[in-house]
Amino acid sequence: EYCWEINPRVSKLSDTDGTLHVVYGGSIWTEDEYPDADFSFSWFVWLAKVLAKHGIHFHLYPGHGNWRDRFESMFAGEDKATSMYFHLHRPVPMSKWIAEIAQYDVGVNIYRSLLEGKAPPQYTIHQPRLMYSNGAIADFLDAGVYLLTNADIFVSWLANRLGFGINVTLKDLQNK
Repeated sequence: EYCWEINPRVSKLSDTDGTLHVVYGGSIWTEDEYPDADFSFSWFVWLAKVLAKHGIHFHLYPGHGNWRDRFESMFAGEDKATSMYFHLHRPVPMSKWIAEIAQYDVGVNIYRSLLEGKAPPQYTIHQPRLMYSNGAIADFLDAGVYLLTNADIFVSWLANRLGFGINVTLKDLQNK
């Protein structure tokens, strides 16, 4: 049973070009808005550069704000290898989102703070460790896209139980 009752039948970009395509869609914060944000501007710039070094395409769909100029200017000075693997997209209506992400191989729901060995800033010792999930997990499941996530969080447990989760560490990302 699918969450949105959508079962897209689209071909993967990797079937065409033979390279891996990773996607993220959602909130992105600047450090001045939220200094310890897990989904920060600098985190996605770092991730795009790491993936590019391994020849992996990174597709980013910011969920709010006007990020196109900021990301494009950030990558303007980068070597062509980085910029040719980074793809910034305009927002997509929710009615088309599942079909849009279905063309990719892997989605990203990685908390930067957990990769760095920290607890997420919005949680305290008295709260469960990341016992929430955004709609992304259902979207990736419906789209038939694997999900990169941190180990030891509820999203990871659920994605693994449903057969589409891939747990990663900082070392995994840096070493492919």
